[in-house]
Amino acid sequence: NTDTQGQQLLDLKEAYDKGVISEKEYKRAKSKILKQ
Repeated sequence: NTDTQGQQLLDLKEAYDKGVISEKEYKRAKSKILKQ
């Protein structure tokens, strides 16, 4: 579902911007979401 995927990416970016996750974690999680 692309809506869910888009929302996951937005949430992920927000976590990264807030410093909750590192850049490495962000990139790994982003690629995992995009492969769904």
